[in-house]
Amino acid sequence: MTMDPAAELGADGAPASSPAAPPRSGFFGDFLNPVLVKEIRQSQRGKVFAISLIVTVLLALLACTIMALEITDRTAQPGRDFFAAVYAFLCGAVLLVVPFQAFHAMGSEWDDHTFEMLVLSNLKPRQIVVGKILAGFVQALLFFAAFMPFLAVAFLLRGVDVLVLAVILGLTAFASLWLTTVSIMFSTLTRNRFLRVIMMVMLGGALVGTIAAASGLGNELMRQPDQITDWQFWLAMPQLLAVATFGGFLALFISCNVLSHAEENRSTNVRVLISVGTLLFLIAMAVNATVPTPRMPREPLFGLTIFAMFGLALAGVFLCTEPDRLGRRVAPTVPKSGVAALLTLPWFPGRGRGVLFFLLHVAALVVGALCLAAFTGGRGMTIVGSSGYVDNDPIMNDGGLGLLVAAVYVLLYTLLPIGICSLFLGTSDRSRKIVRVLAILSPAFFILAPAVLGLLIGSGPMRDMWHVGNGPLMIGESFDGSLYDPEAFVFLILPLVLVGLLLALPSVFRALRETSRLSSGKETAAAAPSTEA
Repeated sequence: MTMDPAAELGADGAPASSPAAPPRSGFFGDFLNPVLVKEIRQSQRGKVFAISLIVTVLLALLACTIMALEITDRTAQPGRDFFAAVYAFLCGAVLLVVPFQAFHAMGSEWDDHTFEMLVLSNLKPRQIVVGKILAGFVQALLFFAAFMPFLAVAFLLRGVDVLVLAVILGLTAFASLWLTTVSIMFSTLTRNRFLRVIMMVMLGGALVGTIAAASGLGNELMRQPDQITDWQFWLAMPQLLAVATFGGFLALFISCNVLSHAEENRSTNVRVLISVGTLLFLIAMAVNATVPTPRMPREPLFGLTIFAMFGLALAGVFLCTEPDRLGRRVAPTVPKSGVAALLTLPWFPGRGRGVLFFLLHVAALVVGALCLAAFTGGRGMTIVGSSGYVDNDPIMNDGGLGLLVAAVYVLLYTLLPIGICSLFLGTSDRSRKIVRVLAILSPAFFILAPAVLGLLIGSGPMRDMWHVGNGPLMIGESFDGSLYDPEAFVFLILPLVLVGLLLALPSVFRALRETSRLSSGKETAAAAPSTEA
């Protein structure tokens, strides 16, 4: 059957029956997309946002009226008490209502079966997630606008510093955006309604606790405005914001990866973000270690690095359990240059590449912390003038040995359970989920299993969890330079770590061989099977 080509054209010359043009790409395609428009229109037409806005403002008005009636001539700075009442309701609106609505908005895509329509509209997962986040942020801005008259009254009543007020509102807006992003991430993790209800309850409890913490912090800053002018405040605040921003981007990437197609690259963006976070962490430690006075002692430096390594281990559990082979859409992106392919290999998906990525970043944290320790003061430090410190204690006695022991246990808890479980459970998608759960629970196994054995054989120390399987105990005991039960550590723990490394070597070799063949053109993208990350 043939058709008249002119009949298929509209008045503007475009095909009348052609599908809608794909959304714009780039900055405007991400931030001005149909999801943002849809969410704002739904919130305006719906009753939830309107009722929550009216109820919150009326409650704030009632509280402010009560506070105003209690103001007398003897009240020194009534603006602070007035602000405390207003700010508590503002936190309830932007830190509880907005993130909770964002969680429900993402979950409704599964319940109403509208997510498939979003996918068919050529919207990328990034645009869907960013649209949801920006819709929540627009709602937060509306709440801020509604509360501005109350804040202006608090300023006119004396006792409210403008700079402190700007800092508090800026931090509150950032917290609202961050909580909205994290809430959307939790909503994308599962489509099961029962599991989402459980997460909703847990999220609600966490958000209520956040309101109390934010209200307390805001009131503390308002009552002690001198903290804003302290240089230590402006040194610590950017670092805290950087950590929170890293967590927000991680939540954003996880949300996008969960919504992506199985053959898309779901790993590189997270790996790049972890690399950037590791670099920023070392830079922050370097700043704290080189500030003239007071410098960060070695023990806090090593302690924070240990926390960073265990956080990296949690990410490593997922990166080291991905499918070995690259997907059809990922394989063509391997650089054709052999050197470039090898240099970028750890940042591509795959179990073997994940192992290399994990080992590389653990080594970077250990080496970086040990190098920075030369510029910090330890417990045995002596002050020289006002420019710095001279530390007479060896680095290993100030936590360096604890850092090395922590690196050993990070490798033990990550690589060994993954290697052993993968041998018996296989590499299917369901098996990978089981392996990840077992790997996350492996520290508890290493701690509790010897304790149960000690209870059976009548060993008091083992029963009381004083054994080499207890990583936190071993790390804490080695901070002063001495190692608890060094024989068992050398002849039991280190060989187990070596076994974990050996079990990971085959996947590393497969990754190297596959990357070499793809970069040289000996293997095409079509030959690589599809994969899920």
